[in-house]
Amino acid sequence: LDKTGSMNEANSASRSKMDDQYSTVYNMSKAILSDKEADKEADNKVGIINFSDKSHTDIMNGSNGDSAKIKSSSTDSKGNETYTFNIDKDYMLTNNLDNIEKYLSNTETEGNTHYDVGMNATNSVLQKIKSNDRKTAVIFISDGAPTVGHEGVEAAKFVRTQNPDVPIYTILEFVADTDTANKCKS
Repeated sequence: LDKTGSMNEANSASRSKMDDQYSTVYNMSKAILSDKEADKEADNKVGIINFSDKSHTDIMNGSNGDSAKIKSSSTDSKGNETYTFNIDKDYMLTNNLDNIEKYLSNTETEGNTHYDVGMNATNSVLQKIKSNDRKTAVIFISDGAPTVGHEGVEAAKFVRTQNPDVPIYTILEFVADTDTANKCKS
């Protein structure tokens, strides 16, 4: 989720874009966690990464809804950054809607829109939580074109290469830059 400063801007209904985004994510999470019809034994879970730039990116601690910051980062031979978070992999996901609500409501907007950081953080988490028993999908939500770094396209391609069975869906709200929007679709 994009948690950059522009998310404080009001939309046409005089609510902040952040309020709209969090309402959407909360309702999506609620639907995911309550969808038991497809598989009555399913234990659906949700993980949330809030991104802006590297110093402000964090992941939800599923055990209590708190925020866990990036602990360290490294760069591979192809220039892709990987991150370690201050959280055990067992707590990167949750099925507790109250913890999701706490995390979303306590997030503060800050920093610049840096798609690469969001995608690289997503890849780092996917590498930790990979499971053949669970379907996984990424939903990338932002309000605009990146203001720092690249367009995120190379980072998204890297995520797909590392996780070929994980679809990446993009929700770009208020994006006036059609070139960026079209690149994200691919």
